[in-house]
Parts: sequence; structure tokens; C-alpha cells
Amino acid sequence: MTETYGNVPITGQKGLFENPLGHQNAGPYEALIVGGVWPNQESLVERSLGCFGACLWFRCEGALVWDAYGSLVRSILMMVRRCPSLHTIYVVAQGPSATAGDSTSPSLLRTELNIGVSEDSLNTITYLLEEMFGVDPLQWWGQISDPASAVRNTVRILEEHPLMRPSVAVQGFLFEEMGTRLQRLDG
Repeated sequence: MTETYGNVPITGQKGLFENPLGHQNAGPYEALIVGGVWPNQESLVERSLGCFGACLWFRCEGALVWDAYGSLVRSILMMVRRCPSLHTIYVVAQGPSATAGDSTSPSLLRTELNIGVSEDSLNTITYLLEEMFGVDPLQWWGQISDPASAVRNTVRILEEHPLMRPSVAVQGFLFEEMGTRLQRLDG
């Protein structure tokens, strides 16, 4: 007898592509999660959202997407196109209480990026992040100071994308209290 969660069977095979050649119908996914949570919390998030075993995860630190035409958004849009059963995208990030011990300072950024990186390269990276993408290098490399804003921004980028299938709902959540509670974020 197969164990189920709601009407979704829970097996070791759930989530694998039904069509290994990658033709138009890519699988049984009901939801896609753009997630910035620890891997050991994925099943808790899926259970809380009611899509356990029927989700496709896209890893994205802090659930922060800043480029609407970058490779991550392109990959998300391609999966939406290939999975007609996919009806919801959840954007989920660790809330501030779950990341409280994870701090980043300018000196830490310089120390971590300076290992084997020239000053010119570090300056170029900083310039590109700030000027081309409008992203603070500290935010890009380290802890996101406002996870709720990051989630809302990602939701907005996906919802407003002209190539997003109109029938796909995009919702944002924070995983709070050290990974025990999902809080839905509104606009």
C-alpha cells in the first residue's frame, strides 16, 4: 500500500520526470518552490503548503531574484511551460528569526571574496552588482537584511513577467521561528 499525503502518493519516485527525454509534459508537479531555506526544512515547507511530494524546488539564497530576464527566471518560465499541471509558484525564504545568528559585515565580505581574488576583480564585482543589477554586494553575498522585501520583490518579478502563464498563482512566504511556522506575505 502506498502512503499518501492528501491525494498525493509519497514514494521514492515522486518528483522524477515521467518523460526522461524532456518532451512537452515534464511531470506530475503541482507547485514550484523558489526557496531560500535549509535543505532539511524542505519537507516541512512542502507539508505546510499542502504540496508534499508534488513540488519542484529551485534553490535561490534568500529567495532573492533581481533579474527578470536572468537564467533563474528563464529556467522557472521554461518549467512552467513544460508542466501543464503546475498551478502555483511559492517563493519561500528564511525569516529574520531563523537567520539571526548569520551576520555579514563589509570586512567579512572582503575577507571571503579576497581569497585568491585581486583588488581589481573585487572592485569589478562590486561595480557590476551595484551598477548593473542595483544590488548591494553585501546583500548578494551574505544575509538578506529584509527577507520579506526580497520575497515580495521576487513575487512581483514572477507575477508581472510577460511570459508567465496567467493561470499560475505566485505567493510569498517566510519560514519563521527557527523553521516551525510559515507566514504568508501579502503584496
